[in-house]
Amino acid sequence: MDALCGDETGCIIVRIRGNDACNLCNVGSTVILRNALLKFDKNDNIRLELDRFSKVEISDIPIEQIDLSKNVSDTKFDKQIEKVGSIKEEKD
Repeated sequence: MDALCGDETGCIIVRIRGNDACNLCNVGSTVILRNALLKFDKNDNIRLELDRFSKVEISDIPIEQIDLSKNVSDTKFDKQIEKVGSIKEEKD
């Protein structure tokens, strides 16, 4: 399940896996996400992904306003991979 999650600083699309996590993530609920991963989709947009090591907890602190205008998942990132040379130890 994909969900748009956010707070007053912005929002991001979150991929949620597992029935327990999906059951906690309802429209309007406030959750705490721990150990989530940042991943790129096939269009080089960033997503937050929950895997088997991630935790979802219900929070009792309400979020008054969500800033939907700052959706980082809408930003296309340019992934640049640089080849790094090996480091050789010098012997005296």
